[in-house]
Amino acid sequence: MLSAQNICQALLNKSLIESVQAEEILKKKEILKSRLEKQRNRKNASGDRNINPVSIVDVIASLNLKCPGTDHRVIDEELIFQALAEEWKIPFKKIDPLKLDLNLVTTTIPRSFAMKHLVLPIGIKDGYLTVATPNPFNVEVMEDIARASQLKVRVLSLIHISEPTRLRRI
Repeated sequence: MLSAQNICQALLNKSLIESVQAEEILKKKEILKSRLEKQRNRKNASGDRNINPVSIVDVIASLNLKCPGTDHRVIDEELIFQALAEEWKIPFKKIDPLKLDLNLVTTTIPRSFAMKHLVLPIGIKDGYLTVATPNPFNVEVMEDIARASQLKVRVLSLIHISEPTRLRRI
């Protein structure tokens, strides 16, 4: 579901990009991804640890495309994740780092696991652990979390954590 083709199709369905833009994204995605990885590596050399790979969402957001028509919003990560969540009928939540329960975040899932799989526990209610992630289709990870936490897992998907606070810094 998180392939470049599927994401471009979802953005087309939501009229956030035009078919010409989708074709360009698909044609140039590897070159653009490579450039972003080089930029990240330069930042990493200065001590910023980033173990998360560059995704197609990062690539599309880096293009600073504007929505077609009269909207003219810049297509950023948040807008992409909102569109994907709507398209796939999965809840979306913009995470406010100041409102996170840090005790829950730091004690429910080991930090290394959370960083590797980009999962963020954000609440427990009625025997369910709500987990936010940009990859809600990773069933194996959700099963691992359920087993380790001994709670049922509810995926609150497609999180957007505003810059400069990112999951890896929590």
